[in-house]
Amino acid sequence: MVNFCLIKDCATRSDRDKASFFRLPSVITNQGEKTQELSEERKRRWLSAVSRENRKTDFKAWDRICSRHFVSGKKAELYDNHNVDWVPTLELGHDKHQPPTPTAISRRNRAKQRTRRKAEEKAAAEEENAAAEEAMKEKEAAEALVVLQVPTNETDGNESTEAAPRDGFHNQEVQACSPVSDCGTQMETQTTQTIETQTDLTGDFLDKMYANSVDINEELYSIRDKLNHVHETDEACMKDSDERVKYYTGLPNFLVLSAVFDLIAPYLKKTHRSLLTKFQQMMLVLMRIRLNLSEQDLAYRFNVSQSTVSRIFRATLDVMFTRLQHLIIWPEREVLRDTMPMQFRKEFGQRVAVIIDCFEIFIDRPSNLLARAQTWSNYKHHNTIKYLIGITPQGTTSFLSKAWGGRTSDKVITEESGFLNKLDPGDLVLADRGFTITEMVAMQGAQVHIPSFTRGKKQLSAADIALTRKIANVRIHVERVIGSTRQKYTILRGPIPIDLLDKDVSSGLTVMDKIAKLCCSLNNINPSVVDFE
Repeated sequence: MVNFCLIKDCATRSDRDKASFFRLPSVITNQGEKTQELSEERKRRWLSAVSRENRKTDFKAWDRICSRHFVSGKKAELYDNHNVDWVPTLELGHDKHQPPTPTAISRRNRAKQRTRRKAEEKAAAEEENAAAEEAMKEKEAAEALVVLQVPTNETDGNESTEAAPRDGFHNQEVQACSPVSDCGTQMETQTTQTIETQTDLTGDFLDKMYANSVDINEELYSIRDKLNHVHETDEACMKDSDERVKYYTGLPNFLVLSAVFDLIAPYLKKTHRSLLTKFQQMMLVLMRIRLNLSEQDLAYRFNVSQSTVSRIFRATLDVMFTRLQHLIIWPEREVLRDTMPMQFRKEFGQRVAVIIDCFEIFIDRPSNLLARAQTWSNYKHHNTIKYLIGITPQGTTSFLSKAWGGRTSDKVITEESGFLNKLDPGDLVLADRGFTITEMVAMQGAQVHIPSFTRGKKQLSAADIALTRKIANVRIHVERVIGSTRQKYTILRGPIPIDLLDKDVSSGLTVMDKIAKLCCSLNNINPSVVDFE
């Protein structure tokens, strides 16, 4: 889309001129009163600067102002209200706002220097306070160690050497001393012993004790970090909360998660050198496809390197794909008829075998020009991959194709994906208007219903309108299944990194193909979105 500058008499265009374009500010109401006040003031001043008759109270969504109207070539941030570019000032097409004078620019620079100086003084004061607190803590730790230490005092030959002092400094005896001179002599002797003992404890011994306490604290912090890390991925923590299971895995409860783990656990690798348990390996895969986390994020969460995350993800994904892909089942006709929901029975009897549709996932822009052209989607205006999905009337996924480029038509994917081989004579397929596959489906002895076209007609007949309405009432379920799967496993929302589209030579599938099938398999063991009654 071509952007034009809103300023009067400015002919800058985004497709012709080398200039940046900026949206006009709006009022921010959800970030506190100060932010709202600043944004309101900024919007008011921008409206005044633009000074257009048709923009007196508000801007339009498509309005832009080019960089030629700012001193630095770009607008300032919201909180930088002393910046000269907080409001456009250059070549505004009127003389209501004069360009900033050297005095104004100098005043702005002085304000920035004052702000920077105050921030530096505040940071220096905080550092001094932190240093003072640290020194006080070290002093208190050293004094505590002195109190806890029990020294040995030299005693006379008449006294027993096994008698240990109780107060940490000297051997104190409680005696009744009637003469004042005796009490004073005793106190003087005790004080001398105390001072001597304290002098002996301020050397290397205290340094060693303090170093040992520091090492112990570091070890405790390390153990605490590991315990916090295990909190969200350990099997015991998952067992305590079904809400946590639903958030991290998309599965309804821990019982289902445990069943999935029992199915794949014998095929996961765990040696004495493995950093993660088998349960954590499964959780790593589920968390990535559920929350669309990056490998670096998972590396921080599981306290391993990014390369380890990549290796474990691909190895575990292969196991989960192999063991769970059989959850995508094309049911037998008798099973379909026995479990057909009432909504389908009323509209089409018991003939509906599958409802099909295609969905697209955004991908990163390929560097290869051919791949870029093959994945460009005119419908999404983005590079995408496309999947053909089929669901049963009961709301479960019964078919999923491999990934195709976003440029590929629905008809080609249906013909080349092997979907037609699944059909039996007498089956009824429900599809959208883009699936012009009537002849291909008829070759299998089946029938396809798509909404009627008005092309070449002034209006649809009553029968066509009734059929289109019936199809729309039940075909919406395939959209609900696609939406449910994407909501549970957000990796299907994209954008997908290019490295997940590399094809495995042995299986002919990409990593994304395995992820998509795994997501649909896991969604099949969740409650259905279709009402059976």
